[in-house]
Amino acid sequence: EMAFKIYQAALPSAIGKRDYSRILTLTSIGEYCGVGTFSSGARFPWSKQRRFIDQCDELSCNAAWWDILSEYGVSFDPSVFSQSMDSKSSAGQTMRGYCEKLVWSASKKLDPRSTLELAWRFATDYALNKHTPITGLIEYLLSAPEDSDIFKTNSDETHFNKVFDIRHDLNQTETAVRECMALLPTLNRNVVLRKCVINLEKDQRCAKDYDRHAMVLQLYRECLNKLSGVMKKSDARAKAHEEEMRRIERRLQSIVIISSIFEKYQSEKKPEYTKLFEQLPRDPSLPTRNVVEFSVLGNDAAENVFDPLAPLDSVLQDENGSNSIVAALAPLCGVLQLPSGYLHARSLVVRFRKLKASGSVLPPFESAIVPVAKKLKTSKDRADLAWWCSLQYDAGSVEQLKCLDMAHANATEASDEAETSSKGSEEEKIALERVKCVDAARAGLSDKILVDEVLRRNQSASRRVKVLYKSVIDEVQQRAHMEENYHPENLVQSLLVEGSLSAAVASLDGTDGFSIHHFRLLALLVHDACKSLSNRYSHINVGKCARLLTRRWLVYGDDLEADFSSNLREEDIVTEGEKNNLEERTSTSVKHDEESEGTSEFVMDIGIISSENQNWSDSNRDSKTGAGITSSEEPSALRSLSSLRESSDYLCSRVALRIAFLICFAEGYHRLTESSPEKDDENIDVNVKRHNMRSRSKLARKTRQQSNCFEGDLALRHARELLGIVFARQGSTIASTYEFLFDESSTCNDSLLSSLPESSAKEKFKTKSKALSFAMRHRALRVATILCPQEVIMRVISEEVHSNDIGNDHLNKCAFGSFVAMEIESMGLPLPH
Repeated sequence: EMAFKIYQAALPSAIGKRDYSRILTLTSIGEYCGVGTFSSGARFPWSKQRRFIDQCDELSCNAAWWDILSEYGVSFDPSVFSQSMDSKSSAGQTMRGYCEKLVWSASKKLDPRSTLELAWRFATDYALNKHTPITGLIEYLLSAPEDSDIFKTNSDETHFNKVFDIRHDLNQTETAVRECMALLPTLNRNVVLRKCVINLEKDQRCAKDYDRHAMVLQLYRECLNKLSGVMKKSDARAKAHEEEMRRIERRLQSIVIISSIFEKYQSEKKPEYTKLFEQLPRDPSLPTRNVVEFSVLGNDAAENVFDPLAPLDSVLQDENGSNSIVAALAPLCGVLQLPSGYLHARSLVVRFRKLKASGSVLPPFESAIVPVAKKLKTSKDRADLAWWCSLQYDAGSVEQLKCLDMAHANATEASDEAETSSKGSEEEKIALERVKCVDAARAGLSDKILVDEVLRRNQSASRRVKVLYKSVIDEVQQRAHMEENYHPENLVQSLLVEGSLSAAVASLDGTDGFSIHHFRLLALLVHDACKSLSNRYSHINVGKCARLLTRRWLVYGDDLEADFSSNLREEDIVTEGEKNNLEERTSTSVKHDEESEGTSEFVMDIGIISSENQNWSDSNRDSKTGAGITSSEEPSALRSLSSLRESSDYLCSRVALRIAFLICFAEGYHRLTESSPEKDDENIDVNVKRHNMRSRSKLARKTRQQSNCFEGDLALRHARELLGIVFARQGSTIASTYEFLFDESSTCNDSLLSSLPESSAKEKFKTKSKALSFAMRHRALRVATILCPQEVIMRVISEEVHSNDIGNDHLNKCAFGSFVAMEIESMGLPLPH
């Protein structure tokens, strides 16, 4: 027992230090003590310790393999070797991993046969599956080499040893693999080879090693063919087996195509084969998912969606989409399960992107897009390609319109096909959305070209007007482009709104030199563009749109910052007590100043001016310090629109100019229907004699009957309608005075006026019942003075008996009176009568 304790105490030190030679020596001593004899022939006392002897044998075997694993650089846990080696236990799985690692490590130093023999011994000693060493060796042989050097050099202090990696020689590798496969059952061959295919496609180091992939795929296909010979057609796995064979066939065909094309190319210019296909499913017996429909334009890398043509983008870009390389790669579409023409479309997409990135001119529509579109089978793909190409051309170009025409025609055809097919409502919905999107873009571009044509038809217009019109068009079209759904009626309204605003602001800018002649030319251009759109779209009525905007601006004004005036008024409000105190202080100060002026004596000290040290400024002025500037050059402390009075007058002038811009050339602005005499008599002053009323009614009816006879009568129409508001009876409503603004005959939609404070229906009802304000009267009068000559205004006042006094100063008095009434009304004070 004392000897056993001493022996046992020596083992932990040897195992802990991994001194495998010492462990072998100790185990040999233990075995000898169990089976050895003395010189007399008597056995050693430990001969009956059978458990001890077995432990020494097991430890001796483990120590021998520990020494071998350490020699080949395989890391291991010694405690696992003493556990149960059941194949399903964790220890059994770990030992299987040690065996595979031993194969991979030993193969780098030994030939395949010696490696296999060594691994077989390991599997036998630890009761592992006999096929584990074979499968491990096959996986190693069919993997990618770790480096590009054929010989791997191992060196130490005394010598160099070059070890040949068999995987660099595909012929030797294939021979060794076939020898190993002969030792495996058919099913095991398929399993290990399929695993090799999956692992090799994951390894990016050999993504361009077409020959290695072809070798592995060919071996796997041979095994699949042998398996299909023994598989019955009634077998449930037969369908999965056929699908697996088709997947391998497509891979082999693609390798044949790309290897023949890129045989003489440099490695960095070759496409990566492994990215042409998705990974094989883990379980080949499971049913394959439905075929994915890929986009003709490809998928964005950020979307993380598989794109089979993505590996070819770099090749197509380097070759600039040459017809030769595209024609050679075209068969890949069928192999990759893509519709024919997809490769030509991808070549066009890559080419356009490269040209756009370099800022080069894109090729014409007929030579670049039409040939590619003809190669695509489905109308859906042609529509998507044409739509994408339209976004690449310059906005508003003829090439872009041609692309949109093609996209619209094919999108409509695709929508009809989806409607008649039985693929489901989802595809029909997508097709319909495609038609709407393309149609809106096509209509918007067509309208843009139509509006731009107005400028070409009016080349005689001044440069200032052309520049302003172009800025209006750009602003309007940019806003229309941002809309989710394009509507041409919105474009008409935006033209009127932006055009009138630009013209009014330019007219009120005294330094701009924008005269009333320029104002009229700009209005003519904008209304010409609106008329062109109205001729194209039957549902657009420019006159109705102008009436809606006129109604809104006459009643509410056009102040885009409605709170501006109210904020100014709030700042000017003071309490009654503060006002009294202010008045008292002011009166006291004035009284004191008056008394001082009467008693004090004013005397100037001339001496300080005539001093000899006084330096008078010369004619040279210092531009940096600002010295020597004249009074006219001195910056003014007064700013425009700095007071409420100036702001109010500016807003009145602007809205009057904008309304005048709206109605001066608006086609269909005036209704052609006659008004009833009763409505004409509604606003007549009760103090006017009856015979004047009758003469007025006859004259009015006579004038309306002749109103459409000559162009000059348009000013009379404007004057009657606007002055009817100005001189309307106190308490009259807007609807009764200016009913034509609420014409319901037109099809133009009220909801287009998004600037209204309420919804369109509520605003219309509220406006109809609203009493005429003096602000509206004043705006109408200013519009009339802009549109109509003074003689026409005087004539209308006389014919309509608005006033008995029609002198030269009468109109100025009316304008001043309406302005004063408007100001009183805005302050909320009662109007004197």
